[in-house]
Amino acid sequence: MVPPPNRIELKSKVVGVWPTAFRIRGSVLKRVWLPMLIFSLWATFITVINAYVCAFKFPPGIVFITVTSFVISLLLGFRTSSGYDRFNEGRKVWASLTVCVRNLVRVIWIGIDEPKGNDNSSEKIAALKLILAFVISVRNHARGEDGLLDALGDVKPEYANLLPHYKQSRFETDGALLTTPNHLSMDLLHILTAYTDSHIRAGNIDLPQFSQIIASLNGMADAYTSVERIVSTPIPRAYAVHLQQIVYIYLVMLPLQIYGDFKAWCIMVTALVTFAFVGVEMIGTEIENPFGTDANDLELDEFIAELDAELLDLVSNKRSELIADWDLTEEELAVDALTQGRFTQTLSRSGTPVGSVHNMGYSKGKYKDASDAVEAGAAGGASGGGVGMAGGDE
Repeated sequence: MVPPPNRIELKSKVVGVWPTAFRIRGSVLKRVWLPMLIFSLWATFITVINAYVCAFKFPPGIVFITVTSFVISLLLGFRTSSGYDRFNEGRKVWASLTVCVRNLVRVIWIGIDEPKGNDNSSEKIAALKLILAFVISVRNHARGEDGLLDALGDVKPEYANLLPHYKQSRFETDGALLTTPNHLSMDLLHILTAYTDSHIRAGNIDLPQFSQIIASLNGMADAYTSVERIVSTPIPRAYAVHLQQIVYIYLVMLPLQIYGDFKAWCIMVTALVTFAFVGVEMIGTEIENPFGTDANDLELDEFIAELDAELLDLVSNKRSELIADWDLTEEELAVDALTQGRFTQTLSRSGTPVGSVHNMGYSKGKYKDASDAVEAGAAGGASGGGVGMAGGDE
């Protein structure tokens, strides 16, 4: 698995124009070179015939290429736009899946109680592994790599450390699952639902937390279905075939139209026009399925690696330790110098005395809870001595 990214890079990776123009990775040159070669040879043939045999070109004044190029430009624009819409929708669907996973792992790890004398951290870790296995199964399903077993009949390595051994054995012996391997994702959701139901029955989780878990599971199922819809619903074949046909007819007629003006240069012109038109059509074809392994597809492996790193960071702290960390006392309310400096600067810009925050008395037990402190702060802001929302206007 690829190492997770440390942070989202906000800076553009493109430095100037020339490095991008000469890039091979990510371009469609590997898919366009064959049509370029074929139509360049065709243009060479037309050039040789006209130069050494007989005139084999359109008479002057015929505007076939001019009219046809306008129509093709409209069709290619629509083709690229529809392909990018599917690419963008695929990214949104994966983002919604990520949101559901993050919410689910948070509620499971912190929201489910640990009965006295029963440390269920290992059980929670197993549940979190099943969640990550679900995400991997969605990726594999989108790429046509369904099922738990590989070609040799062994459990795929990406699942080996995520599924409990007794679950692997059940999956391997489940004939229905092996004959219809695309049910793996839904089977994992069923297991997670049963896991949650067992805890609500045992009283280890309250109803609001249970509702959040069910909502996250429903969101994961919805994202899984959306991925299926995007993958299984390509652009209508008649439209794609007709577009390619009219582009190729245009490229066949192009040397006949431009030889009179360009002579031998029509070979290079034909190659460049082929690169432009066929390249745009290839881009639309490549990005209409954003879940593949092409250079321009979504980096699903990196997204999964990032989720894996987040889960590892979460399980490094027990639930009891996380709750204890937020048992706010006078000593634990101190923050590091950087955070305190930024907070002080914010208060200074808003015209609020820094000492007024420390005098609110919440950390010293003056108020019963945070809501009392907020109400007191709002009242103080109205009289000019507290933190008010209107005081931050510049």
